[in-house]
Amino acid sequence: MRAKRLNNVECLRVLIMFMIVIHHCVVSGLHLNSNLNSGIDCNNMMNYLLVFINSIVVVAVNVFFLISGYFTINFKLNKFLMLLGEVIFYSFFIYIIFAIEGGEILNVKNIMKYSILAVNEYWFMTVYLVLMLVAPYLNIVIDLLKADKRKYSIFIITLFAITCIYGFAFDKDVINVNGGYSLIYAIFLYFTGNFIKTYDMNETR
Repeated sequence: MRAKRLNNVECLRVLIMFMIVIHHCVVSGLHLNSNLNSGIDCNNMMNYLLVFINSIVVVAVNVFFLISGYFTINFKLNKFLMLLGEVIFYSFFIYIIFAIEGGEILNVKNIMKYSILAVNEYWFMTVYLVLMLVAPYLNIVIDLLKADKRKYSIFIITLFAITCIYGFAFDKDVINVNGGYSLIYAIFLYFTGNFIKTYDMNETR
């Protein structure tokens, strides 16, 4: 059975894609990251404004993981391979354009890097592809938990404590939250998104 599309969620997807574009424009195009890391000319109104804008739009990728958990991922090999193929194709296509323009050197090493190993260049796609592979097992856990709101709540709070408190504030290696750019944080958001869906007050009245 085909999943029912929700107009509000589709609009949200469009919005967060726009937010992701803004985020990359701010941190790369306007050099916010390099300015903050270098410490040069950081105390000016432009950088304060860019930090403020980025603090709003940086949550966009997290929302994608929440949406995935809200609907849950129904793993299908053909969809997995199609997405993987798209990442490789577009990465290689962009690399060829840069090589023609002189921005990249055309050699076997770079061909491998931007084709077969292209996924490693994009943390989100790497995490999302692995999330697709483990989703069937995460869904089994969801099925076991969602019948009992109290247990599910304790589970979510525990994941929050591990990832958002211990992972961010204390541990940098074992949990490896990596500032939110990691599989374990994506899994936390996946469960959180499903929790929101399962106990949506508008649907349970």
